[in-house]
Amino acid sequence: NILIRASIKKGNDLLVDQLLRDMYSQRLKPDAVTYGSFIYGLCKEGKISVALQLRDQMVENGITPSIAIYNTILEAMFKRGKFWDICLLLKEMALDGCEPNAVSVEILNRAMSKGWMKGFPRAAKLLEFVMCGNCEKETSCSNKKLID
Repeated sequence: NILIRASIKKGNDLLVDQLLRDMYSQRLKPDAVTYGSFIYGLCKEGKISVALQLRDQMVENGITPSIAIYNTILEAMFKRGKFWDICLLLKEMALDGCEPNAVSVEILNRAMSKGWMKGFPRAAKLLEFVMCGNCEKETSCSNKKLID
């Protein structure tokens, strides 16, 4: 993990990739914690697209990203004002069966409190689907309060 953080801080994405390849060549399979460390470091450095590629690689290698990994990426997107990307990631999460938790909802609440929803009416509908996809109009849903 020390090598992971050092390579990310140096901005050396190739070294990150090399570390993963070296692990595989030595028959060391990165687990969710290892991938999480990579993704956390990349997000902290603002390298969201690289973090998303790594998340995809993680899935290809049979490891399901946890809600903590998704929240790390959501937080990085929020800090960089990438509201539409947040909505797309939430949709992917829903399709993968990964439901937002309290941390996810808090990130979304902060995004909405900044007024980002006003410029994205279609995204607001997408967000409503993701957060309340299983809610009936007559039923109460705690997530519905965030959208209304």
